[in-house]
Formats: sequence, C-alpha cells, structure tokens
Amino acid sequence: PGIYIPDEGLAVRLENDVLVTAQGPVDLCSHVPIEPDEIESLLARKA
Repeated sequence: PGIYIPDEGLAVRLENDVLVTAQGPVDLCSHVPIEPDEIESLLARKA
C-alpha cells in the first residue's frame, strides 16, 4: 500500500521483505514499526 500527496511532493510505501527458506517464510521486516504511534515513539526517542 502507498500514500501519495502530490501537492507536498510526498510518497510513502510500506513493503515487507520475505526470505523463503526450506522451513518456511521469514518476514525480515517484522521488527520495523509501521503503526503511527510506534513511529512517533521512535522519532521522539531520536530527538
């Protein structure tokens, strides 16, 4: 999925990378925050 705001020159896409193994798929992005409150919390810690 993506969000595109042309007037602001902003585009955001959320995609996962998945490693396919003999034991099954492994989501390599499972630790990446994607919910707004998770992202805001991460940004607040970096400030």
